[in-house]
Amino acid sequence: MRQAIEGRKKLQWLKPHKWQTAHVWEAETLDCSNGVSMEAYGFGSSFRGRHPKYIIIDDPCKDSGTGGMDIQEQEDFFYGTIIPAARHGSQVIITGNPVARRDFLLSIENNVKFSTHKFPCWDANREPLWPEVYSISDLEEKRSLIPAYIFAREYLLMRVSSDNAKFREEWIKHYSDDDLADELLYKIMTIDPVPPNPGKAARDAMGAVVTGTNDKGVVYVLDSMNFRGTLEEGIDRLIDMMVRNNPDFIGEEEFGFQSMHRIWLQEKIQARGLPFGVKAIGKDSTKKKVNRIESLQPKLVQGKLLFRDNGADAGMIGRLLLWDPASRTNEDDDIDALAWQVPLWQTPGGAVVEKSTVKGSFDEAFQEILSGERKRGFFADMSPTDGFW
Repeated sequence: MRQAIEGRKKLQWLKPHKWQTAHVWEAETLDCSNGVSMEAYGFGSSFRGRHPKYIIIDDPCKDSGTGGMDIQEQEDFFYGTIIPAARHGSQVIITGNPVARRDFLLSIENNVKFSTHKFPCWDANREPLWPEVYSISDLEEKRSLIPAYIFAREYLLMRVSSDNAKFREEWIKHYSDDDLADELLYKIMTIDPVPPNPGKAARDAMGAVVTGTNDKGVVYVLDSMNFRGTLEEGIDRLIDMMVRNNPDFIGEEEFGFQSMHRIWLQEKIQARGLPFGVKAIGKDSTKKKVNRIESLQPKLVQGKLLFRDNGADAGMIGRLLLWDPASRTNEDDDIDALAWQVPLWQTPGGAVVEKSTVKGSFDEAFQEILSGERKRGFFADMSPTDGFW
C-alpha cells in the first residue's frame, strides 16, 4: 500500500507533508495527509484499544492457520478481539481461499451476519473471470500442471482436501493411440441421461462414456461426454458417439421418467437408419450411487483403467478426483455413466472381467473369510447356519 501511494502520481498527495511532524510512515503504519491512518498486524496479534472503520483480514487460513493457530484459536481471536474492535459503522472484510473441509472461513460462511461472495476463475459457462490476465486456455494449462484438488481449491474456491479424496491422483494412468494399434477390444457405451424437457436446456449434465476392454482385462476410456443442452442436441451427440465408436453394447440408466429418454433416443437412431439398440440398465439394481462410483477404485488402483493422454478426459478425471460421497452437489454424470460399466466389462472373448478388491480393504478381508483362508476372531466359530450368514 505504501508503494502504491508513493509510485502513483494521483496518490502521492496522501503521503504526509514535511510540516506534519506527528506522523508515522513505515511498513506497518501509514498516517496519510488526509487524516486516515492504516495499520497492519499479523492475524492473532494484540489488537485491543483500536476501533477502526475498516478491518480487513487477508487469507487467515493460509498454511492451515496463521502462526500455528488452530481453528478454535482463530475463532476465539476473531470473535473475542476483532469483532469487539468494530465500532458502529465499521465494516469487517475477510478475503482468502478455503484450505480444508472445515476451516476458519467455514465458520464465517455459516454465520448469517456475514455475506459471502465467491469469485472463481471461471463461471458456470466456463467464461474466465479476468480474461485479460487468464484466458480459458491459460487456465486449462494451469489445471494440467497442478493436482486437481489444488486447482479446485485455489482457482475454483471449492472446499476440498486430498486427505478426504476417494480417488487419488497417483491412480490415474493414461494411454496413447499407439497402445491401441494391435488391441482387440470389447466396447461398452453407457449413458446417464437427464429428465426429458424438449426444447429447453437441462439443469443437469448428461453423461456418456465408451470404454474398450482387451483380453487381459485392461479397460481403455475411448470416448466421454458431459453435455448440458437441449434434449434434441444431447440425443444427436449420443448418436454421433455411437457412430464414432461402434460399441458392442449400449446401456442407459433407467429410473422413472428416464424411460422416455431411451424411447426418444431409440426412435432417433431408427430414423437415421442405424443398427444400434439401447438397453435399460439399473432398473433392478440395489446398489446405491455412492457404492457404484466407489466400485471404480479397484481397477484404478491396479492401473487397469486407463484414460486418453491427449487431455480429452481431463474434465472427467478432475470430477473423479474431487468427487465427495457426502456431497449432493457433485458433478458426476459422466463418472456415474462409467461406474455403470463395472459389472458389464468383458473381454473380447466374452469372459466377464473378474471383480477385484482394493488391497487392505474390508472387502478383501471378508472375501478371505468366506473362502476359509482367514478364520479367526469374531468369525472363527460361525457356521452357515448362523443368523449372520
